[in-house]
Order: sequence, then C-alpha cells, then structure tokens
Amino acid sequence: MKKILSAAAAVLGFTITLSSVTAYAAPEQEYTPLCYFVPDVTDEAEMLTNNIIHIPSSMLENGDYTLSTGVFIEDKEKRICYAASLKWSSDSEYIKLSELYDPTTALGEYQTYTTSEGREFRTNSIPFAYGSINDQSEMEIPYSVIPVVKDELDEMAFTYQNAVSSPLPLKTLGATSDEYPFAVFNAVISSDTPSGKYSIYFNTQDNTSGDRSRLTHIGYLRDEFDDIYPRTADLTIIVGDYLLGDTTLDGTVNAIDASSVLRAYANTATGAESGLDEFQTYISDTDHNGIVDAVDASTILGYYAFISTGGSGTLEDYISSK
Repeated sequence: MKKILSAAAAVLGFTITLSSVTAYAAPEQEYTPLCYFVPDVTDEAEMLTNNIIHIPSSMLENGDYTLSTGVFIEDKEKRICYAASLKWSSDSEYIKLSELYDPTTALGEYQTYTTSEGREFRTNSIPFAYGSINDQSEMEIPYSVIPVVKDELDEMAFTYQNAVSSPLPLKTLGATSDEYPFAVFNAVISSDTPSGKYSIYFNTQDNTSGDRSRLTHIGYLRDEFDDIYPRTADLTIIVGDYLLGDTTLDGTVNAIDASSVLRAYANTATGAESGLDEFQTYISDTDHNGIVDAVDASTILGYYAFISTGGSGTLEDYISSK
C-alpha cells in the first residue's frame, strides 16, 4: 500500500506519508431523522447506488421518461412528532416535478395490504406513512394533509399536521417510520435532456434562500413546539453514458482524475470531507470496494499510461485484463 501511494503521489506532485495519517473519530452528534427519495426504476434505467439513478440516452429516444418517486422519512428512534413538512425541488428545467399524490384521493379499486407487523388493511389509494387502520380495516388519513406544487419554482411540498390547539402525535402505519412513503410524485425526464448530472433535492438551509416556510422541517413538542431540520439525501439522475474513473466528469480518464482521487483520499484519511460528490465517489471507486483510496488513483494512472502508449478500451477492460 505504501509503495502504491508513494508512486502515485510522486507522479501527481503530492507529498504524503502514511505515518502522518492518523485515525480520525468523528464527534458524536444528536440523532436526527433522514429524508430520502426512492424512485421506481423501470426499463433500462438502473440504480447505481441508493441515491444515484442512471438513465441511458436510448431510453429517451421515444419520448419523455416518467420516474415515479417516493419520499421517505427514516427515524430509527421513532420520536413522536406532531407535524412534518418536506419540501423538494428539481435543479433543471429538463427534470419536471408533477402529480404529487394526495393520500385522501381514491386512485382505483380497493387493494389489500399487510404491514410488517401482520396487520391487514384495504385502501383505494397508495399506502402512506402516516395513515391509520380503522375498525373496518381500511386505511384512513386522520391528519390534515397539505400537498403543494409550485410550477414556477419547480418545487413541491407535502405536510402532515394536527391542530395546534390540541396536538396529537403523528403515528406511522407500519412498524418503522419508512415502511410506507411520506409522499409520492412523478419526475418527468424530458426526451431532449442533454447528457449530464441532475438532481432532485430537499430544500434545506444550505441550498434554499428565503423564509422558513420553504424549508424541510419536522415539529416536536417539548415545553413548546420545536422544529428540527432533518438530514437529507438528494437523488442524483445521470443521463447518458459515463466513464469509470472520470472523476472530473470531463469525458476523459487521465492523470488529472488520478490526482483528484489521491487528493480525496488524503482528505478523508485526515478526517476531512473528500471534496467529491456522491456520483464522483461512485465512478472513482474503480475496484468497487466502497472506498476511494490510493489504489483507485494508481489504477486510473496505470490506465492513463496504458492509453497514452497506444492501448485501447475502457478502464473496465483494462482492469479485467490484469
């Protein structure tokens, strides 16, 4: 490992020694819920990770592609909340948000479902996280629900809440907070979407300007109402082809990508953020072991040297030939 790191560092102009890299323990933080998206992947689309979906350009040749998407809250502690309001946006005019489903609206014939706890219930809607099962074994929504679509901002919001004057806790339909979706909507990827990286993201203090009403938050009741801002995981949508090892996303795999990977490794080895986003991390992990490190940098550099001296093929071909 030291030889690989030293060789790559020497070529790329880094001075790093393993002896200087110390173990880093992240400080403990108070637990907060996580909000995330789950798309219903069909046809040739594929999930690269839990948060990254790849849509080949060929899927768009016959028209727009509609991605039915669920919004979920994972709260492992199942803390009692009295209101939950999630807001999310698209970062591109090519990815349109549409058809935010209202859980109180009938969609068709009644269907029978069974929770993980073995409780049967019927509904002619979609089973939703904050539904309840009545005496007739039917799902009902005992809370106020407020779906909002802002086309001019390409933004959506969905809220469950109880009367402030007599608050009752929101109870989940399933055994866990994310057994059923908090909300469901469609993301429509336009047929003329250029190849590239796009995102559907939750509105947070970090990425949304404006007042509190536009921020994702969950309300708890202690001595008085207390809003918290949950952790969030955005959905990355990759349209078109991509190259393993192309960390800089410029369409080629070269020494600059190896340099970026080595820099990211140096950052994480000392407890800092890598400097790579989730997709860059995915395509930089050349051996698919879940870690971006000096081995990946060395592999990318070796492939670049191979191509530069007349070799051909992709990085995957190069790796498989070893």
